[in-house]
Amino acid sequence: GYSIHPLIHGDHCIIAPTGDSVGLAALDKKTGKTVWESESIGGSHSSPLLVKILGQELVVMPGTSDGNMLLSGFDPTNGNRVFHYTEKLTSGRFNPIPNVTMVDETSAFLTEGYGFGTRLLKFSQNKGEIEVELVKSSDVEGRIHPVLKVENRYYVSSTGGGGRRSRSRDSAGLVCFDQTGKELWRTGNDLKVSDGSIISVGGIIVSQHGEDGSLRLIQPGPSYKELAKATIFKAEPGDELWA
Repeated sequence: GYSIHPLIHGDHCIIAPTGDSVGLAALDKKTGKTVWESESIGGSHSSPLLVKILGQELVVMPGTSDGNMLLSGFDPTNGNRVFHYTEKLTSGRFNPIPNVTMVDETSAFLTEGYGFGTRLLKFSQNKGEIEVELVKSSDVEGRIHPVLKVENRYYVSSTGGGGRRSRSRDSAGLVCFDQTGKELWRTGNDLKVSDGSIISVGGIIVSQHGEDGSLRLIQPGPSYKELAKATIFKAEPGDELWA
């Protein structure tokens, strides 16, 4: 794989080759011997993520194949696929990068770029099988970074809809959702983020502009409240600060 970090689970190091026949693989972390290989997950820039869904530990991975967005969950002990969600893509180009952000064991947010947007997904049991249902969708899309959870609100660093350089004024900026997928507020393109990172430190949101390197400290809450702003990093025009 590429742009992907491994996941340590017990005695296994889980990697994502994302090949035509192998999606994930678990290696013995001491010997490097292959323990299991999963079926293909398509192409992906994302990394395997260990989550708990309906009481079960699963490794979740997004991907793309044949014009479809894929989201798969695997048993970390043997690589068997436990659930599989697909959605037809409307964009000709799609590179899944962010993984899911769990709301609880029954639901998760997933955001992607290239015209996909943000989804709230619900997990349920049906005759021993895990099923995935689309609950809500939004045009807000985080191309690089996953949805950020701070207490009971969820924040997306959105660059707007469409292609890589698109800057839709309505859906760009910082956007906040509640746990039901209801949008609480959005700044619009007045607060440009340009694929910059978004993290939480001590309960405060730290947002980095992906082009000019400026940092903002933002108070989480029912409305946008900027606490401070400073230019920390610098980049030449056309350079990118996405990390």
